[in-house]
Parts: sequence; C-alpha cells; structure tokens
Amino acid sequence: AYGQEITYIFATIIFVVIVFYIKCCYLQLKKKNNALQYIRSEMEKSNSHNISDCYEEVNEIFMKSEELKEIWILFKKSLVVTRSIYDNKQIVYSTVDADQYFNINNICSNISVSFWQNLGGVFTGLGILGTFLGLSVGVSNIDISETALMQESIGVLLKGLGTAFYTSLIGISVALLFNFFHKVVIDDLEKSIINLCNTLEI
Repeated sequence: AYGQEITYIFATIIFVVIVFYIKCCYLQLKKKNNALQYIRSEMEKSNSHNISDCYEEVNEIFMKSEELKEIWILFKKSLVVTRSIYDNKQIVYSTVDADQYFNINNICSNISVSFWQNLGGVFTGLGILGTFLGLSVGVSNIDISETALMQESIGVLLKGLGTAFYTSLIGISVALLFNFFHKVVIDDLEKSIINLCNTLEI
C-alpha cells in the first residue's frame, strides 16, 4: 500500500510540475516565437527582405508587438536613417548587429529559461528519491524473527523494489522526453530569432 501511495504521489508531483512548465514557460516561449514569425512574415508580404524598403511598416509592426516592442525601441536607437543622394530613397543602416538586442536572453528576460531547462535533472532526481523511498519501505518492514514473518517481509520488500523500479523508470523517461521536447522548443525559437536578425541587419 505504501509503495502504491509513493508511486501515486510521485506521479502527481511530476504532473503538477509539467503543468507549471507548460503555463509558465512553454506557452510564453510559443507566444514569443509566434511574434517573431509574424513580424518576419509581414516583412515578406511587403516583398522585401531589407528593412530600408519597409522601415515605417516594420516600425509600426514592432510597436504593436507586446513581446518585442521594448527590444525594438532599443535597437532602433542604433539605426541610422538617411536618404540616398542619387534618388532620395530612404536608407537605413544598422550600426550594431541585431543579435546584440534580439537574442534569447533579452527576448525571454521575463522567463526563467535556465531554471526550466534544468527540469530534466529534477525529474531524474525525483526518480532517484522514489527509488530510495521504495527501498526504505521494503527494508523497514523486514522481520526475520519467524519464518512466516520472513516470507511476508520478503513480499513487502519485493513490492518496495517494484515501487523503486517504477519511480526510477517514470523519472528517467519523463526527463528524457522533457529534455528532447524543451530542446526542440528552444531550437525553434532560436531559429526564428536568427531569421529575424538576418532580415534586420543591413
């Protein structure tokens, strides 16, 4: 009974942590990624991959972006807006690399990415903790004073070993799946950041 309770508690803790991760990290990262991709797509709609050709439109899009407005305002200060001496066409120069402003640290400044990416280790640690709890439950009930009690104790020990095995298996499996999933999310976000920076750099 104790072994099952430990397994249920362990599984509940993992479920709660995953829910918090989805709410506090994944959905926020997804929102920022969508903002990056939206701005990129809007620039593509203008048939331009050069900020000089659509500076006013790009500025308006960024100023409407809740996720990127503040970073754009800082980056905009590094831009030099002038006119061509030949055709009076507006030209925009960037004096610094866009990735000095548009990077994962700045974009995700309100998300503890470094904290959440360590959840894989937390899940593994919980699995190890469950292992020791399962073993302690089994060992603490061993009674070798009588043969009948010894047989019963062996059964309890085996149940404890089962709990230890299941908690370890769940913990390691969830850790592996989480690490893979989180890496895909971060890689996708970084790809969107790179694409936007390549467009903004003149």
